[in-house]
Amino acid sequence: MDYSFQQLVAALSIFPISNEIFDRIIFFLEQPIDIPFNALFSLEKWSWQILSQPIDEWNYSIQYQRLLHSLALFNKELIFNYDYNDVDAKVQLFSCVDIDQLDRIFQQIENLTDDNHPYIAIASLWFDNHSYFIHDNPNREVLAITDHINQYLFHNYFMTEQFKFYLNQLRQSTIITKKTLFYIKTCLFSLCSYGGVRAQSYPCTLEELIRYVGDDYLQIIHFHSQTVTTWSKELLACIAQLISFVFGNLWWKGVIKIDEKLLFPEEQVLCDYIEDLFRIIEYKPFQQQIKPVRSNDETILIDGSLVTFIVLLHRYNIKWFFNSKQNMCDILISIAEISPYDEICLCTYELFGEVLDDKQLKAIKITDKICVFFFNALQTAWHHPLKKYKHTSIELLLGGKLTTSIITDRR
Repeated sequence: MDYSFQQLVAALSIFPISNEIFDRIIFFLEQPIDIPFNALFSLEKWSWQILSQPIDEWNYSIQYQRLLHSLALFNKELIFNYDYNDVDAKVQLFSCVDIDQLDRIFQQIENLTDDNHPYIAIASLWFDNHSYFIHDNPNREVLAITDHINQYLFHNYFMTEQFKFYLNQLRQSTIITKKTLFYIKTCLFSLCSYGGVRAQSYPCTLEELIRYVGDDYLQIIHFHSQTVTTWSKELLACIAQLISFVFGNLWWKGVIKIDEKLLFPEEQVLCDYIEDLFRIIEYKPFQQQIKPVRSNDETILIDGSLVTFIVLLHRYNIKWFFNSKQNMCDILISIAEISPYDEICLCTYELFGEVLDDKQLKAIKITDKICVFFFNALQTAWHHPLKKYKHTSIELLLGGKLTTSIITDRR
């Protein structure tokens, strides 16, 4: 029979659900066709209901997993589909879950003894999508579920012995379970996105955050920077979110004053850390996977690393170190020339203005497209109450525009 999407979604309430119903819904989700909003909204609500059911009642058939996975991928595509620019509709779709359902899902993940249970992977995709949406729409009013998700994650996942266990495990191991991914990638991704829109809601100070993860963080970066060519996708995801979490919260709200010795007690520790990060982002396969939007781990990794360099240059007297390492400048130029993501280009141009000499600046390929982007972004930031374009301050925009102007004039 030839069903409409609405009829297919309605059929999910009739048990047992036939394989044909699952297959046809998945077919709709994988096609570039318009799906009625009301039917899609019903499917989203059904999915949260399934996820929040007790695990011993949850149907683990491959069909349920396929449908929930396909819908999560569909939602991610919708987040970055700027042709579908009805943000209010997206808010409805991504927030059609109640607090009790969220709590049941979180508690079930905590209580699972199988660290590679398929339930964890499916739930992670849904929470990651929420983080993608919040990060991509920083000017939207923070939703009640966003507050609840992050307050719960902070108290019941982040500030726990279990989180420290997985963090310590990551210091010397490449074995990453689905539960490790939830604690490190999904939890930090959510908290970092939340910090970009409501940092003042963190139940602790920035210094307390750094004291909590700082030593582990530096050792993780140093250990894994030596073997970057062997990274798994899971390790890449964890490292990307760690870098963004530790330094993203410093930059996008302004470089907050903290004890300069807190993370880097000696200058050599700082220099070693910078070299570790450059060793990571130098890896060409990561550069080649940069997307036009911040939608994958490679883009998040390089974006977070470049933000880190800007923070360090503004916070520490470290320009001499960048200037002493020619390969660092070469890596930045390589990223700037290959990146289709505007905000990565913004960071590289800001860094160029800080560390490159005239000869190096003249060698950079600057296109007219980025100049147009700067003017549009500056106009948007100028009219924004916080003087920002998305997460980017007007100071960073002006610094990047000044660099491109100097390069263009000297040509």
